[in-house]
Amino acid sequence: MTPNMDARFIAPRAPISPKVRPGNPSTLRISGGSGGFAAQLDNMTAHARQMDMIGGDLRECGTTIGGRALDSAFAQAALLCPSEVFSAETAIADAAAGRAGAVPRGVQISARSKQLGLVIESYRRVDALAKDGLERLTNLGLTALGTGLPLLAVGAAGWVMTNPAAALLLAFGVKQVGSKGIQDYLFNHPEHLDTLTRCAPWLLQGSAMGPGGMWASITRYLTGGRWPTDDYETLVGGLVNAGQNGGIFEDTGGFKVSPSDHVKGQMDPPRSVEGLIEMDGFVQGQCDKVEGDEAAIAITKLEGTPPKYIVTIPGTQAWGPVRTNNPVDLSSNVGLMAGNQVELQRQVAAAMKEAGIEPGDPVMLNGHSQGGICAAALASDPKFRQAYNVQSVVTAGSPIARFEIPPNIDVLALEHDSDAVPKLEGRENPDRKNWITVKSDVRGRMYYGEENKLMESHLSDGYQGTGRMVDQRLMGPNPDPSIEEWRQHNDKFLSGKGEQKVYKVTKS
Repeated sequence: MTPNMDARFIAPRAPISPKVRPGNPSTLRISGGSGGFAAQLDNMTAHARQMDMIGGDLRECGTTIGGRALDSAFAQAALLCPSEVFSAETAIADAAAGRAGAVPRGVQISARSKQLGLVIESYRRVDALAKDGLERLTNLGLTALGTGLPLLAVGAAGWVMTNPAAALLLAFGVKQVGSKGIQDYLFNHPEHLDTLTRCAPWLLQGSAMGPGGMWASITRYLTGGRWPTDDYETLVGGLVNAGQNGGIFEDTGGFKVSPSDHVKGQMDPPRSVEGLIEMDGFVQGQCDKVEGDEAAIAITKLEGTPPKYIVTIPGTQAWGPVRTNNPVDLSSNVGLMAGNQVELQRQVAAAMKEAGIEPGDPVMLNGHSQGGICAAALASDPKFRQAYNVQSVVTAGSPIARFEIPPNIDVLALEHDSDAVPKLEGRENPDRKNWITVKSDVRGRMYYGEENKLMESHLSDGYQGTGRMVDQRLMGPNPDPSIEEWRQHNDKFLSGKGEQKVYKVTKS
């Protein structure tokens, strides 16, 4: 049994929205971690190193055996029984350097181990290059396709003007389907949602370049020289720069953190994956209920020497493109996806300092949506890692595939098939031993009614239910090895007594 994973730790901690049905843990799709493909390659690399060590030991043993033939006792014995000494020395030489001797066998084993290691490393490099090259070629192809969209729009406008009756019929059909119909279709066909989120940014870039690139110089000026590009972060950076020319997406500062004096409710320290996602909802509630435009960051301190900390970062609070009094906004979203340092990161660091977290104290960063993006960005920042001992990152519904999180930091990422947000960067999470991705199809386990199904798929209530399924997966007769090892690594964050404080982020 995994440490502390008895029934009391995975029992429902708080009611989940009635829209969320219990799910079957066996339907979860888990990639990465100790049971992932990358971990298997790591194991093969370790076996290759062991083979090389065995080969070295055999060569050393053969050299020692061969040296026995030069012992002075053989020379003395040769005077009395030369044929016997010759036979003994021949046997020794054969054992040391013969066709099946220790030295040749050692050389052969070491050579094979190096061949195996070379094959594995070559596969890794070729696979990475192929994926990167294919992605960039696809990006360029979509951009080229996008340059034709303005002409298509002009043609459509001309068709509407010359065929008014057909245009009215088409408009009536679109109205009947409506935005909800489109959303329902994408919700029920997540593979098309994948395609849409993968293609849209590059088609937008191509459209901005104009037919044949006729608007390229203007687009290049507006994006600060970033467009055209085949790199995702550069693409988003160009969009941010273009927006800032119009007064939007500006990541302005002037914020401060302080302990909140109007915390709504209280929550025990998380004891499970479900509890961590519930903490995301708790922080979201603090942001929704505080007085004025404020953000909230929750920090859970767990007893011990040294103490352990869970830092929970909120999801997006303000969706307007202009910065107001809350840095957890759209400007931070696009800034983070562009690879920029944003104000929210600085405020999280300030809250951690205010909480008294020391450089050696183990830290888990936890967040839903933008909170998860910020957590991954902080874990990828060498300066932040010098200041704080980040050991784990947990995200729900966050696009984090492009962040370079070191292999010594555990990552657990939860994603829903019908949630567009984690798909926004158009890339699957990496398959690494330290990085586990859990995917769930929520179409059969959530009630929706008339609401926006795509948005509902992204809410933390649904992810709390997915977290419960992850915990239940550990309690079954065949627990997933990747999740089991993750739990063992992170048990220090999910056990013991602790206290929680909420810090508000306000204008200074």
